[in-house]
Amino acid sequence: MTCREIFKSDICRNDICDTTCPIKRCLVSGEPVQGVRTTVIDKTGGTIPIMASASALKDAHGVITGAVQIFRDITDVLEAERLRYIQSISEREEEQRKYLETRAENLLAILRQASAGNLKVRADQRGTEEVMDKISRHTNEMLNNLEIMYEKISTLSKGLEVEVAHRTVMLRERTLMLERAVRELRELDKLKSAFLANMSHELRTPMNSIIGYTQLLLDRIDGEINEEQEKSLIKVENNSKHLLQLINDILDMSKIESGKIELEIQETDLKNMRDTISTFFQPVLDVKGLYLHFDFADDLPTVFIDKDKVKQIFNNLVGNAIKFTEQGGVTIHARPSTLGIAKGEPPLFVEICVEDTGIGIKKNDMAKLFDKFTQINVSASRQYEGTGLGLSIARGLVVLHKGVIWVESEFGQGSRFYFTLPALQKVMETGGEPIVELAMAEKLAEYFDKPIELFLQEPTYLGKPVKCWEYVHCGQTSCPAYGNRAI
Repeated sequence: MTCREIFKSDICRNDICDTTCPIKRCLVSGEPVQGVRTTVIDKTGGTIPIMASASALKDAHGVITGAVQIFRDITDVLEAERLRYIQSISEREEEQRKYLETRAENLLAILRQASAGNLKVRADQRGTEEVMDKISRHTNEMLNNLEIMYEKISTLSKGLEVEVAHRTVMLRERTLMLERAVRELRELDKLKSAFLANMSHELRTPMNSIIGYTQLLLDRIDGEINEEQEKSLIKVENNSKHLLQLINDILDMSKIESGKIELEIQETDLKNMRDTISTFFQPVLDVKGLYLHFDFADDLPTVFIDKDKVKQIFNNLVGNAIKFTEQGGVTIHARPSTLGIAKGEPPLFVEICVEDTGIGIKKNDMAKLFDKFTQINVSASRQYEGTGLGLSIARGLVVLHKGVIWVESEFGQGSRFYFTLPALQKVMETGGEPIVELAMAEKLAEYFDKPIELFLQEPTYLGKPVKCWEYVHCGQTSCPAYGNRAI
């Protein structure tokens, strides 16, 4: 007996009815069946999900004489179950989003505290191989290295302070001991710079890993992320890149101070560098709506420079000019310098000026403009970011090219940064002996507002003659005052 035979209808979809059908088993064994889910075809040919129950009818002798089957349309039930399933999936995705957001915010908080000087903080680790756990491990490794470096520098600084105090007491009686102490201090300064240069390499590896893993997440390599997760990961990437730039700047400054930079001098036409400079800054110029003009003299001579180092000088100076300019733009002037030569003689230097229409610099901020880690705060909100090393690095690279760098500015009316590059190869071959003459002395006297005689006379240090490239000590270990034969 089949359902088809009982109901005299085509309610069964299959032509074959065997004991695999629970309704069939009920009719054969007499055991009731409940909660059987199946589908039937209605008169229009549509499929209807149903829940079937069946009970056998027996006579007084227990013989099955018939059956009762109940079919209930469960379309609404299935829809409710589907909605509950979708809700559970949504809740799991929301939990995952909150988890990733919390981990990312934790990393950002850790990096902010580390930037503020708290090197004891560490990111949470769950002991898994998740990407966020890998980022946390690399962040902690970076913080461990930073803490070790800071402790070493603190130890060196404390030892240095004790040594300076001890030498200062002896200064009143023994001049020779003072000279020896000064040489030792400068050697420690070289060691510090060399140490920072070496440690910066170690710091860059975990930072590059953090940036790399973050970019993998943003590229959806490990799966899709939602909009909020993407915003959080972009914050991690931007802060990591900012910290990596700081590390790179410290590395460059350390190399300059430790004398590890070697110049590859070659004769170069500055006019050929215009396209490179323009292409490099065009995207940010377009964003801010600024112009970049070049005003190069027709009789501009070639220069003898390390092209990569001079590109870095331009990048730092032009980048600063664009950063502090909201309207107008930047103009790069280049002309033969008249400093150090008589009329009719070929120029020794080319004078370059990076002029902007930006916010300008206050007069009382000029003196500290080229100091390391110094930024001129133009407002309480400090809207202009940076490491405070760009101008120090530019000055160090100019000094390596036997040039000088200075600035002219009026607050609210823009700034003009000048620097010189050698136009004759012999300038780079003069060793540590600077070219000092009347025209240069006049320019320095005007800039520093000092008597011209101050720059014409031979300077002395501890009773011995010295020669230096700048009136204010530049802090570079390549300065002749650092163990040069002129001392």
